[in-house]
Amino acid sequence: MLDRLLSRTAQEGLLRQIQPAIRGGVLTSLPGSSPSLIAALLFKHQPKQTLIVAPKLDDAESVAQDLSTLLPDHTVLLFPEFEILPYDKRSPYKGITGQQVEVLYHVLSGETCVVVTSAKGLKWKAQPAEEILDYTLHFRVGQDVDYEDIVGRLGEMGYYAVPRVESPGDFARKGGILDVFSVSYENPLRIELFGDTIESLRLFDATTQRSLEETKTALVPPCSPLHSFCPRTTCGAPRKRSPRARAATNPNVPGCRIPSTSACTSRAWSATRPSIHHACC
Repeated sequence: MLDRLLSRTAQEGLLRQIQPAIRGGVLTSLPGSSPSLIAALLFKHQPKQTLIVAPKLDDAESVAQDLSTLLPDHTVLLFPEFEILPYDKRSPYKGITGQQVEVLYHVLSGETCVVVTSAKGLKWKAQPAEEILDYTLHFRVGQDVDYEDIVGRLGEMGYYAVPRVESPGDFARKGGILDVFSVSYENPLRIELFGDTIESLRLFDATTQRSLEETKTALVPPCSPLHSFCPRTTCGAPRKRSPRARAATNPNVPGCRIPSTSACTSRAWSATRPSIHHACC
């Protein structure tokens, strides 16, 4: 898309103009989608994990939409903000918590991506990296799993057992079929097992219960704050999991902790309508 908007010569000329200002400088008076265009140029020139911070959530959503169009071959993720105050006694919406954990999972996995968020979205502390990686389930067709252990872990991850899944955060077991409304998808996921082996994975309509499409792999991140989980037994010893259950999670990154979302990225931006601030971290 960038090549359609600007020729290669024009892109190189623009990069030569903005790169000196980016190194400790400030670009001002950037109207409309100019910040998104400059961010896309810099990311395309040097792809690596990038964080773009907009003043408000509406601005962040607009920037994320622009970048998804300008960088169709790259992953652009929106890190949402909680719709509650920092000291509010209410629990955050499960879908938002799950989206945040999913974004952090992509970052911690080392994926080259662009993360867009708002200034308010950076105020909340993130969970330890090893917990995010350990409590994100991966499923693939042909994989052997421990059915009972997976059901137990879904409860630990904030999912509710219901007779029929209707909203994000629900799961239902029906014999050899496990329905999970993962916060990663717009539609719930149906996992069909033959014994202990996953025979098929498919997305289905929550209203009609009809299958929509099949998939070879699926991702199920937590949908509640991870600090409420209890990965230890009542005696304080680490809870043991079977080899099949461990196969459903990604390997941990030992020694890696993330006190805030900005610490997960290799560079940070502040993308606003009047200006862009760039800092290496």
